[in-house]
Amino acid sequence: ACSWIAEYHIDGLRLDATHALIDDSPVHIVQELTQRAREIAGERSIVLFAEDGRHEISRARDIDAGGEGLDGIWADDFHHEVRVLLTNARENYYSAYEGTTSRIAGAIMSGLEQDFASNYHPVGTPITPEDPASAFVFCIQNHDQVGNRPFGERLHHEVSLDRYLTASALFLCAPETPLLFMGQEFAASTPFLYFTDHPEELGRLVTDGRRQEFAGFRMFHDEDLRRTIPDPQAEATFLASKLDPTERETNAGVLAVYRALLDLRRNDAVLAINDRKTTQATALTAQVVALHRWAGIEHRVLIANFGMAIDLDRTALEPMSLEPGHGWTLMQSTSEVVSDETGTAAIEGVDDHGPVLHVPARTATLWAFTAA
Repeated sequence: ACSWIAEYHIDGLRLDATHALIDDSPVHIVQELTQRAREIAGERSIVLFAEDGRHEISRARDIDAGGEGLDGIWADDFHHEVRVLLTNARENYYSAYEGTTSRIAGAIMSGLEQDFASNYHPVGTPITPEDPASAFVFCIQNHDQVGNRPFGERLHHEVSLDRYLTASALFLCAPETPLLFMGQEFAASTPFLYFTDHPEELGRLVTDGRRQEFAGFRMFHDEDLRRTIPDPQAEATFLASKLDPTERETNAGVLAVYRALLDLRRNDAVLAINDRKTTQATALTAQVVALHRWAGIEHRVLIANFGMAIDLDRTALEPMSLEPGHGWTLMQSTSEVVSDETGTAAIEGVDDHGPVLHVPARTATLWAFTAA
């Protein structure tokens, strides 16, 4: 670890499966590695994150507070809930997830869900309000969730572009640390397959083992169908996984959405302050998640609509104590990217409950307003 940081000047480390690093020494190896890495970096700032299957947030707490000093852990509940909502995935570890807008909102509020447990969903040390949003790494794609699929399908290969952009906006506007997997920012058409380059004997075992892993899935009960899973050892498997840089131009609209939202995360008066204490996420309907963030009198409201077009008035937004008004300004709408857009987001005429906020189908809209 020290060599990577001192000799190669990398910016940080992601530690794989820290729950499997068994150490009963007075100082756990994860804590020692973290301390040594920071020492060797000197005044240079580095980040250290852990993938921990126990969802153990204490790893990301200060050593003085009984933690191990990492910057954060991978928090995959958000990914799993979003994926189940969008794709209706139910097999394997996804069986522990409901894929509801309520669960998605809960994951944003707490960083990790802690109100249920199963064989696929361990629950670590209870999360406290003092655990910062930055300690939870969110994603909607990563190398595991894509590469461990039999054909390396990315999320946007399985769902419509408009729903993918809606999920992207919700992901990027949440206060937690966002992890982008290469190519998702321009909706890469290439898969990311599992590929290896082992000696022949080991490689043959890897190929057979890889295909056997999927025998428990209904679609691969048939051995002949399992043979259609790309061979990790084949050069073609590797080449098929390479990104096509020209797609940054052909999918320029998707890239523009990602760039705009990342710019807001860096520079906006509200979204640049990643604080769970000034965040409220709420399921307004079975298809709509509302995300309210604020800093002083400045407010931002993201309406992520995964379903049909909807009109929201004061009554609909009452769970968030919000009231749409003509003081609301539209900052961003994902519907502008999709060629078959179903309408434009707007504050429309007044009904019996005041102004109405119109949100097009399968669209995320980001609004700003200043409180009186």
